[in-house]
Amino acid sequence: MGDTITNSGTISGTVDSILLGDGNDTLHILTGSVISGTVDGGAGTDTVNLSGSGTFDGAINFENMSVFGSWVLSGTQSYSTISFAENGTLTAQGSAPSTETVTFSTGALLVLGSASSFLVELLNFSTGNSVDFSEFFYGTGATISTSGD
Repeated sequence: MGDTITNSGTISGTVDSILLGDGNDTLHILTGSVISGTVDGGAGTDTVNLSGSGTFDGAINFENMSVFGSWVLSGTQSYSTISFAENGTLTAQGSAPSTETVTFSTGALLVLGSASSFLVELLNFSTGNSVDFSEFFYGTGATISTSGD
């Protein structure tokens, strides 16, 4: 069974602030949320939903992230999928999250902050598909590179 946590206040711990176990867990981070310590999704297929605006310092063992509003990511993070709601904005400070699939909705924006890099693998990408970097903004020291056929 999965756990659901919704936070718009302060959660603090000496090591693990949030430690979820087995199951498909959901963490709702709302405007005003402050978490000090590790956020660990544990086993299962776990999801972080960022709603409103603020800074999220990261989580481990979470597979999915959804962005509703305007958020800054700091710390090292990794997600299989990141989905942007309409007009969702995500600014990566430091290392951008390691991600397999990114889904953009209308008006969504991914911003690479200073010294960021972003790596994503495009699966089933073939003739006729395209990548549009016209809405991709990045700060000094950020890198965007492409390789492959």
